[in-house]
Amino acid sequence: MLIDGEGKGSVVTSTSTIKVEDNLLIHMRVEDVDDGIQIQCSLQYVGKEDILLEHQTPLVSARFDETIHNFTGDKLAKTLRRGSIYHQPTILLDYPEISDLNLEISAKFWVDGEPINFQHIEKLEFD
Repeated sequence: MLIDGEGKGSVVTSTSTIKVEDNLLIHMRVEDVDDGIQIQCSLQYVGKEDILLEHQTPLVSARFDETIHNFTGDKLAKTLRRGSIYHQPTILLDYPEISDLNLEISAKFWVDGEPINFQHIEKLEFD
């Protein structure tokens, strides 16, 4: 089945909160849009002490296929305080060729100099 925005199938909107570390959460919303599938992500810090978050762009990467997540953009630094939510640019992906592919989410960053590499698989539903 070819998935596209012309009535052959569309992704069912889903919202997830994923624990990265004890004090870091990734919030993710996946929804159908005219040009493909839109993924909105944010990183929330729920710890007590301020932290320094450093990352290359993008902070969060999403893909359907075997391409490698690419974290080669400029390095950014941001201080996060308890309750801080760090919104990321919207990710737009083309519709997958088949409906049984998983969405692979990856994040790579440093917290106070300590590296964190995060991987997550999100099963999408199509109608």
